[in-house]
Amino acid sequence: MSRARRFIRNITSGYLLLFASMLYVLASVPLALKFLTKEEFGLWALMTQITGYLALIDLGTSPSISRLLIDCKDHPDDGDYGSLIQTGGLVLICQGVIILFVGILASPLASHLLQIPSHLETSFVYLMRWQSVILAAGFVTRVFGHVLFAHQRIDYVNYVQATLSLLNLIVLWVAFLSGAGVYSVLWSSTTSCLVTAITYVVFCVKFRLLPKKGRWGVPSSGRFRELFQYGKDVFLISLGRQLTMASQTLVISRSLGLGAVAAWSVGTRIFNLLLQLISRIFDFAEPIFAEMVVRGERDSLRERFRSTTTLGASLSGVAAVLFALCNTPFVSLWTSGKIIWSVPCDVLLGIWLIILVQVGCHMGLVLASKRIKWMRYVYFAEGAIFVVLATLAGPRGGLSAIVAVSILCSLGFSYLRGLRHTVSFLGFSLREIAVDWLTPMTKIIFLLAPVALLAGWAFRPLTTFPRLLAAGLPTSAWGSFLLLRYGIPKSLKGDVVKHAPKMLLRWLGRVIGVP
Repeated sequence: MSRARRFIRNITSGYLLLFASMLYVLASVPLALKFLTKEEFGLWALMTQITGYLALIDLGTSPSISRLLIDCKDHPDDGDYGSLIQTGGLVLICQGVIILFVGILASPLASHLLQIPSHLETSFVYLMRWQSVILAAGFVTRVFGHVLFAHQRIDYVNYVQATLSLLNLIVLWVAFLSGAGVYSVLWSSTTSCLVTAITYVVFCVKFRLLPKKGRWGVPSSGRFRELFQYGKDVFLISLGRQLTMASQTLVISRSLGLGAVAAWSVGTRIFNLLLQLISRIFDFAEPIFAEMVVRGERDSLRERFRSTTTLGASLSGVAAVLFALCNTPFVSLWTSGKIIWSVPCDVLLGIWLIILVQVGCHMGLVLASKRIKWMRYVYFAEGAIFVVLATLAGPRGGLSAIVAVSILCSLGFSYLRGLRHTVSFLGFSLREIAVDWLTPMTKIIFLLAPVALLAGWAFRPLTTFPRLLAAGLPTSAWGSFLLLRYGIPKSLKGDVVKHAPKMLLRWLGRVIGVP
């Protein structure tokens, strides 16, 4: 199967997964708010972030295994490939045991540090301990997911996760009805862990992605050192990302309380979905870029990276404007007025979305090239400085101040360093990357933002739902046209037309300007 076809399958299945995840989020939040108090919902949201921090005990092993498997997957029977799978699997199992003990022993201390209200302390400790058990169990078979990633069979992973999103919603609903309350999340997490483990093993066997009998090699200290050397750099980057992207909830919990945590969790759900939606493009291109690096296909890498980054910027520009226009009325409608959100937060989050998409593109290239170098410290420094500044700014400026600090840190650290890496590795000039590649996005925002402002002002007197439709639909249609017309790089327009459904060829060709 060609790279282009495999990428299209991966990205299509990725958007199917995102759609299923969106349905889960849209249904689970009102469902949870119906059965939980606002503080219990905040506790539920807080547990998600804590689970992310527990996963950092991975120490960068997971992305390290995925990347190094790409180096040796073309020769699966020489022993090195099997040795890497075995070594990585043993390391992951050991890390799962560590997660289990850390989660169980540290839960009372975490309750004190996060200032959990006394009447919720028992629930918090119980949730954290059981989430640690479930997370540790998932580490046992995680290596098979990395094998699928290295062989670019991410489409099947996406199909499994999409199905799980709908299954988890059913499990969550049944658990709420049975009176499980805030503990309902444990039932859905257990379901995900079991189904994921079984299906990943089945797919690896079905597609013959594992070495043949007698060609597995043996776990080796050399492979362990290689995993650790690359993994420790990825760990510092992951820790910095976690501090920058996920510590807002922890900062808000200490500074503004669980009620504000609930508001942040709901108000940023669509933001996170949009970020995933756009980042999917580069996430699924990353193993292809890594393969190009391994095989020395430099010219193809340069062209594909440029076009992918430009497309990501254009998508983020449209998404940022629509988010700033629609998110506040959507949150009000979605939660029946229980959660109060503000337009200034949406505008700031839109700006941050654009920056994060660019950071993701350039950081993905860093990981694909394995030339991490100083980036390991840049990301960690960004995360640490963010936590300090956000802790100081939160009590004074509220949620908007925390988002503003996030923007400044992402722009001043990871974005600038990512630009420098792309310049040195691919040989582009700084002007090409920071100006020319972003010109289509700038043009789209310039043409779309006035329409969004006019629609928001004209339909403001309407009630929430009519205002959301009246302002959002025409603005979305105009934004979609601008994206197709100006946001798709010339090098990708031919591929778009080539793989488009026949019934859309004539219309699509006219819109994007290709015969």
